[in-house]
Amino acid sequence: SNRLPFTKDKKTGEFIPTSGGLVSALSGIETNEKTIWAGIAPDGMSESEWALLPEQIQESYSPVFVPPDLYDRYYNGIANDVLWPLFHYEGSLIQFSWKDWQSYCEVNIMVASAIADAAKENDSVWIHDFHLFLVPKYLRNLRPDLKIGFFLHIPFPSSEVFRQLPSRKEILEGILSADLVGFHDYSYLRHFCDAADTLLHNNSNMLFIDYNGKKVNLGVFPISIDTEKFIAASDSSEVAEIYQKYSQEIKDNYLILSVDRLDYIKGVLIRLKAFRDLLVANKELRGKVTLLQIAIPTRQNVTQYMNLKSQMEQMIGEINGEFGKPDYVPVRYIYSSVSFNELVALYRLADALLVTSRRDGMNLVSLEYIASQPESDPGMVILSEFTGASSILSHAIPINPWDIEGTSNAIKYTINMTQEERINRNSPMLK
Repeated sequence: SNRLPFTKDKKTGEFIPTSGGLVSALSGIETNEKTIWAGIAPDGMSESEWALLPEQIQESYSPVFVPPDLYDRYYNGIANDVLWPLFHYEGSLIQFSWKDWQSYCEVNIMVASAIADAAKENDSVWIHDFHLFLVPKYLRNLRPDLKIGFFLHIPFPSSEVFRQLPSRKEILEGILSADLVGFHDYSYLRHFCDAADTLLHNNSNMLFIDYNGKKVNLGVFPISIDTEKFIAASDSSEVAEIYQKYSQEIKDNYLILSVDRLDYIKGVLIRLKAFRDLLVANKELRGKVTLLQIAIPTRQNVTQYMNLKSQMEQMIGEINGEFGKPDYVPVRYIYSSVSFNELVALYRLADALLVTSRRDGMNLVSLEYIASQPESDPGMVILSEFTGASSILSHAIPINPWDIEGTSNAIKYTINMTQEERINRNSPMLK
């Protein structure tokens, strides 16, 4: 993966496990095989510091030490400023340069070399996500004996969008050097096959594709979470204590929860517009429904994300100023991450989870919320149809987040939903 699953605390120097969709998904995998996680070393860690870590850690991880300037051009120049927006249909935001692309290639070569050195003969290698599109090709050249899988955790865009990318063929050739390529959703697979046909003239039947005389297997594998972990936590005494505390502090009749990294793909601004529309159109709900927005900081020094935070906070202030009272705050807002037990307690407390992503590879938050619900009185998920999760959560309340009034109506429908309907909708999604 791009980074190893821990960071170095700048103040204490301690190494702290990281969170996120990839870490959450892989933590639930059980295997008796020995595994090594290869990835770029945490920011600020030197090779000499790594050598001092316990032997067990050194045997379980294979770090790649990338100079800061090179990493910046690879990560910010290409991965975050080109691939991330384009693959989420935000093509107007990309800033491509071939100099940055060369840095992206260099880092992918470094990662492939580290894997080649760490892997034993005929090992299986699982490469993750858009940061490492070229690793399958480089690794295939270095170690043709290895079995290589590639999984994309974000959407693959339509071929008409994808072909805007100057390095489009290089990316397809990198991915198709794997033995197995996986996606969250059938539509992502279909878009990938269309792109391979259009740009490389390689036809597929959605099950495999012939490339350079080799059959590349294709598949849809919706990633999940450690469901049992959330079920156990939701019934724990630690979560119950936090739940009691929050339930006394948040005394509103109906609580809607949203949990996102603060990113433009998550649709936070259109969510706030829909919530305001709900209060404008339904005076009887004022004072009775609250939105709790947890926005987890990301890319805090990037102008675009700073502007998004400013716009979000301005909208929250306007809604609270327009509809708030001394004993009623329409939108509660947290700009930080919360602990695991706090998160589960909030999942348990919230009457509904509102997901308004403009595009989202999967959205594991919706799965975590469902797993944390009591079977006898579950909350509901109001879910954007532009998430990968929408293809597997068939009984969630679907919304087109661009339809502000439609989202507002969906929220009202959910508020008025009977307990029996909530149980009937939630039960199939727990299985």
